[in-house]
Amino acid sequence: MRGRRQDGALLPVEIGVNEVHWGPHRMRIVTVRDISERKRAEQDLRQAHNELERRVVERTAELQEINVRLRQEVAERRLAEDGLHVTSRRLRALIANLHAGILVVDEQGQVLLSNRVFCRLFELSATPEELVGSASEAIVREAAHLFAEPAWALPQADRKST
Repeated sequence: MRGRRQDGALLPVEIGVNEVHWGPHRMRIVTVRDISERKRAEQDLRQAHNELERRVVERTAELQEINVRLRQEVAERRLAEDGLHVTSRRLRALIANLHAGILVVDEQGQVLLSNRVFCRLFELSATPEELVGSASEAIVREAAHLFAEPAWALPQADRKST
């Protein structure tokens, strides 16, 4: 409901009517309350709610887009991993069946891969699978007796002492 101020401006009002009995008299008390602040607060709350809803919709769309990209990336990585596994198996099969001795070592000198021919050529008691993870220096020391000049195969520190 709207009321009118003395200056003629309209304002939202709340009207309450209460009946009161006072002795033999029956009266009605009418209250008129200016609810402009409440209406402003309600409007502010609606605007804040609408803004929050808009942000939720935006953020949800962003997250959905990111989720789609992540799913694509995961699918691409899985394909790459599958391809890498296939290539790795082929490489291992190739190395295992070569007629040359192969020993693959990482930067720290740890054995990553070898084949049966390598183990046989260097008279190693271990299988290629057992060599994986072992120190290449130990393998060289074990096989040093096979070389006419074993010093070339020993690590630099050992060469200085021989």
